[in-house]
Amino acid sequence: MKSTKQRHRAAGKEAQYDEFSQIRDAFYTRLKGDRVRLVALSAELASADGEAAALFEDLRVCAHRLHGTAAILDISEIEAAADALEQAAVSAQITHAAKYDPAIWSALVGLVDLLSFTCA
Repeated sequence: MKSTKQRHRAAGKEAQYDEFSQIRDAFYTRLKGDRVRLVALSAELASADGEAAALFEDLRVCAHRLHGTAAILDISEIEAAADALEQAAVSAQITHAAKYDPAIWSALVGLVDLLSFTCA
């Protein structure tokens, strides 16, 4: 028979798991909006005239949020894809890359495709 202390610990672990599951579910719900945001940013980037630094920053911030939350929730595919976009955006900002920077587009398309599959 389990002691009261053991039952309390087990109940605490279940509560933590339930809370973590709720956070994970909320993240998956948020991914739909993040995917829409990334698609909108890609359209803005494709039609941008001149300097794209502000759009690279917007992409970096969005990717950073996805990367961090996916890392906390141990969702490695999204973590890696978001990190790739974040790093590409940082590099594009540093080098003052053109709007058609291949690293940005490769990482952006990869993350949007992954989110499309994940959110389906």
